Amino acid sequence: MAHEASNTFTTIREIFRPIALLGGHQYAACLSIRKVKGRLYLSDDDQWSWSPLSGEEPRILTDWELEALLSPLDVCRTLLLSAQDLMVHLLRQIDCLSDCAARDCALPWVIPSRWYEDRIIREVFRLRGARSPGQECARWLNGR
Repeated sequence: MAHEASNTFTTIREIFRPIALLGGHQYAACLSIRKVKGRLYLSDDDQWSWSPLSGEEPRILTDWELEALLSPLDVCRTLLLSAQDLMVHLLRQIDCLSDCAARDCALPWVIPSRWYEDRIIREVFRLRGARSPGQECARWLNGR
């Protein structure tokens, strides 16, 4: 997993990369650089991205730069909370789309087929740009 020239932030980045690929950039920390506050994200392209809250330009930070600026435990904890938020959002989408599929069955004794389940999974894991569960449900019903 981690290679010779790595540190703890390399390991954290490698572990959380699949989550960023699934849900887009993940919030990792609040970080001040030269007295400018900003937010640190793990981006879906496997980089640490710092977005300042003021007018400064965003920056890509290396694992080594972060080692001098942040606690790896704090970053890991924040990424876990960010991932938890993403998972709750995905669960809501599954529930909404499942409810839409169940309501869409005209006969109460008809159980949605595997086709419905496959479609729900494809919709939920469409990846980036996720809408709210209500928007996803409406889009699913209208897109049929």
